[in-house]
Amino acid sequence: MPLVKSAIFEFLRLPGINALLKAGRPVFSHFDLRAVDKFPVRGPVAIRFHGRPVFVMESDGRDSVASGAFWVGLDAYEGCTLRVFGHLARDSRHIVDVGANTGLFSLLAGTLNPAATIHAFEPFPSAAERLEVNIRANRLDNIRLTRAALADQPGTLPLYFNDALRLTQGASLRDWEYTTDRVEVPVVRLDDHLRSQGIESIDLLKVDVEGSEPEVLLGAEETIARCTPEIICELIQEDCYPKLRAFIRRHDYRAYRLAADGLHPDFDLSVEGPVAWNRLFIHSSRLHRLEGCTQAVKEA
Repeated sequence: MPLVKSAIFEFLRLPGINALLKAGRPVFSHFDLRAVDKFPVRGPVAIRFHGRPVFVMESDGRDSVASGAFWVGLDAYEGCTLRVFGHLARDSRHIVDVGANTGLFSLLAGTLNPAATIHAFEPFPSAAERLEVNIRANRLDNIRLTRAALADQPGTLPLYFNDALRLTQGASLRDWEYTTDRVEVPVVRLDDHLRSQGIESIDLLKVDVEGSEPEVLLGAEETIARCTPEIICELIQEDCYPKLRAFIRRHDYRAYRLAADGLHPDFDLSVEGPVAWNRLFIHSSRLHRLEGCTQAVKEA
């Protein structure tokens, strides 16, 4: 079966066949994202935000982020998360994107706020190469890419991944059952990196590292305590809940679920509640940063 899937995928990537496939966009756009992002898209993908094109992602067909954005648009692709992130990015000077992948969040921030500096971290070689292509395609000189993972201790660690058809297969420092391969990657602490670059303050931090989010935040604890940046954090592993709960309580942060219909208060960081892969952690002194956000804050 894997060989059959691979053959079909490569057939759909052929330039002529892929052009015919993309012509079906009006039909496929009504499908669920998890179904259609498996259909490869080759060539430049114009990414629209709030109804207007903002940047381009150059895809060789293996980038499921570009494919998903092509088929269903950003509103369906982590819509609430991206709207809140975009709102905060417009008024940020230094933005950190941990687990940048092929660049969706970094490219959005770099386009919406040319005056900001975006510090993108991506350890997976193929994804980092594609991110560099996207940075050049959009002529964004305000994105600084570091090919490294972030954690609470510096060094070198294996990055586990699934050597499958697509770039975005959940590469992680944790060895999940679905991973099939590994590659050694450099690991740095965000506190150390920012200090070495002479950066004293950050305003917005996005973390999506497939289960190692607590370690990333611990490696950035000095910066977070000093700057109290907004943090957008993926939270899909149950063993991360107690660690992140203790972290945000220690630093006086409030948590919100970034659900499909908006922001839901989640101050106890509960496993139960509206479905949301991501959380917003915001310091109690910076709630004004949400003013004017188009995503309604739901009542607790």
